[in-house]
Amino acid sequence: MQPIENKINNINPHWNKDLIIRYVIVELAPYFQRDLFYFLSSPQKQYNLFCNGYRPKSPNVFCITLCESYQRILERFDINSKIIQASKTEEGKVPLYALIVEGDNGWYYINPLKDLWSHQLGVDSNEYGVIGYSNHDYVIQNYPYLQTLSSSYIKELSTELAIPDNNPFFEPDVIGGKDLNQYRKKKGMDARASYAETAVAKIEDIGNCYLNVGAVFGPIERNLMYKFFFTTVLTKPEKSLIKLSLDPNHNFAITIDIDADGETITYQEEKNEDDRYSLLRK
Repeated sequence: MQPIENKINNINPHWNKDLIIRYVIVELAPYFQRDLFYFLSSPQKQYNLFCNGYRPKSPNVFCITLCESYQRILERFDINSKIIQASKTEEGKVPLYALIVEGDNGWYYINPLKDLWSHQLGVDSNEYGVIGYSNHDYVIQNYPYLQTLSSSYIKELSTELAIPDNNPFFEPDVIGGKDLNQYRKKKGMDARASYAETAVAKIEDIGNCYLNVGAVFGPIERNLMYKFFFTTVLTKPEKSLIKLSLDPNHNFAITIDIDADGETITYQEEKNEDDRYSLLRK
């Protein structure tokens, strides 16, 4: 894929290992997406696909194939890595696979699939240099020598590479926040406006301001992006009115339905020829 090669060609081979690893994992994230066929299958079908050697064609990935892609790229810079099983084996369930890499001061853990959408959007990583809580004991038992990267060190790497880290573009007060009285006042709405009215206004704000920030192309990744937005800007009563669904059989990836006193207000996400997204009210 030429765009990936162009990105890789920007790497300075004289950078230290941690800089190269950070650049590869984060800057190449927009070129991958979760494989819809695999992730929308039942756990049993996923297990059967995995056991029969299913490998989606890039840019579509699941955990082990994304690790394999990153491993091949890191090898080009003489950086050692291992693909590890990061969760317990359960009958009929595909275990999680992650990557451990040998940086400048030792080996550390990366879960590239878990962090894929957040790297695309430029928000905090959850499992970069840090083992996730649910898998921590299993991984440490098998790889007790792994070190933990501090958030300040990761930020130093991102700053040196000019990579957004916890991108400040998404400020809850800009798009709504959870103080409904303040939000209604700012929007010129009736102080007694319903939760459905404020939820609609916030979704309109998301559509106008944030859909095309970052490079989030995969439909599952965009679904996770919306969940992030909703968690940040919607109150619990507003969220209870909203259903977010993914439909791979149409030319849009995301459908948002809002229950407004028995009436359903529907928004559908669509993409134009310039890869720009919009939310259209139906």
